[in-house]
Amino acid sequence: MPDSSAAMPEQVGSEPIVSFEGRVTGGISREVLTAFQGVSSGGAETGGILLGSRSGDRILVEDFEPVLCEHRFGPSYVLSDEDLLGLEESVQWFRTTHAGDLQVLGFYRSQTGPDSSVGDRDNELMRRFFPDSGSLFLLLKPVRTPAITAELFVFAESSLHAAGHPMLFPSSDTSIPARVSFAQSPNTGKDARVTPLNTGTNGRDTHPQKREPEQSEEPAGRNWTWVAALVALTLAGAVLGYRSVGPRNGGATSTAASKTAVSDAPSVPRTPASNPVSVSTPGTAAPNAAEVLPPPAVSLEMEQGVREALGNWLRALRSGDPDLVVACYASQLDRYFSQRNSSSAEVRRAAAQSVARYGKPAILRISDLTLTPLSDERAMTSFRKHWQTGGSRMFAGEVQEQLTFVKAGDAWKIASEEETKIYWTQRPR
Repeated sequence: MPDSSAAMPEQVGSEPIVSFEGRVTGGISREVLTAFQGVSSGGAETGGILLGSRSGDRILVEDFEPVLCEHRFGPSYVLSDEDLLGLEESVQWFRTTHAGDLQVLGFYRSQTGPDSSVGDRDNELMRRFFPDSGSLFLLLKPVRTPAITAELFVFAESSLHAAGHPMLFPSSDTSIPARVSFAQSPNTGKDARVTPLNTGTNGRDTHPQKREPEQSEEPAGRNWTWVAALVALTLAGAVLGYRSVGPRNGGATSTAASKTAVSDAPSVPRTPASNPVSVSTPGTAAPNAAEVLPPPAVSLEMEQGVREALGNWLRALRSGDPDLVVACYASQLDRYFSQRNSSSAEVRRAAAQSVARYGKPAILRISDLTLTPLSDERAMTSFRKHWQTGGSRMFAGEVQEQLTFVKAGDAWKIASEEETKIYWTQRPR
């Protein structure tokens, strides 16, 4: 990473300096605008974790970790229980592994609805996942492509405090000077200034099929200014609850059981009316509805067999053992990612190389599972996969993946594996 000290403003007195690297402002802007442009009825919202370092009076936001929202409740960034589990795992992983010396600094999210500031959900989320005084919260509101307004908040005394009025947020990697002042709090007692740094491009890969939003260059001398004092607020007598972000089990805040927690295959109920796993018909419909053949039946044996095979595959990936991984595959594969007619030996070699390079998965989770029967002995599954490795060279991402299983004796084996959509990836820099 380039030395950013030269780009930072000269320290004044004992003021703490909070700086954003250019790849952070550029990467978050692209993420916010991509989500905003993806939904015609006002745009979807997105969010994630702010990462960086604190050294004396200097706070540097060096990276960010998007947190998946399945948007079960609409385009707003309202986290479901499954989303909250992913957030909890990510926060726990960064706090326990000290990956690349990155610390958890706070949270960011976009706001596309009529509300223009933080609410009860945001305060509860900060209390649960980012309770340290001085944690940052960045609220971004896209108003037109490619403009984004942003408002900075600081968590203190169990609630968020505005650190300035909304201002234009950089929509490219161009450095824009900024200053933020916030009043004395019990744990800081100091003012702070915030400056985005121009340190290059964002380290994440965007979806190759999505058009990058056009971005305008900002004049290098333009000031991005936030100057405000925190208003003294009395502590609330009780913590405001919200079902989507409240602690699970109706009690105190829960913690991740392990940094290597991995979800096994979701259950596949047989009743279509209450089935969260959809069953689709392969191929396209015939012009005449009367000629459409009914889909193959999903037998109980298929449901149980595929579910067990998928769970075994997830556990094998979590273990990092190439022999356990290859045992989940057929001896000959129709397709293994971009390679056709692959052998199980190639699968084993790829699994061993991945573990040697990146380490075992620290986070591995699937969601939105669908099961499509192709025949009595062949079935296709599709799901969204989120992973993050635990080695010193972290590799993370989210993709839409498709596995085809075939019946081999009494077991179901993977005969094809491919990624059909890439949401984002982050490779070691």
